[in-house]
Amino acid sequence: MLLIPYVLITSGGYSPVKAGLAMLPLPILMTSVSPTMGSLAARIGPRIPLTVGPLIVGAGMVISQFMAPDASYWL
Repeated sequence: MLLIPYVLITSGGYSPVKAGLAMLPLPILMTSVSPTMGSLAARIGPRIPLTVGPLIVGAGMVISQFMAPDASYWL
């Protein structure tokens, strides 16, 4: 997460402002979804969300292994 803007700037040809704007959806999503997930975890317990979350992240990492090196950031 820390190096994604650096990679976008050096390899992707993004300007620093464009790299920052490309990263902006993640904190917006985290801010909007956190209260919902907090209430869900309070209702059903933390075990299911804490299991499903890393599984989704792992699936994303597996899928990213099949991307071409010159693929667009906005798939």
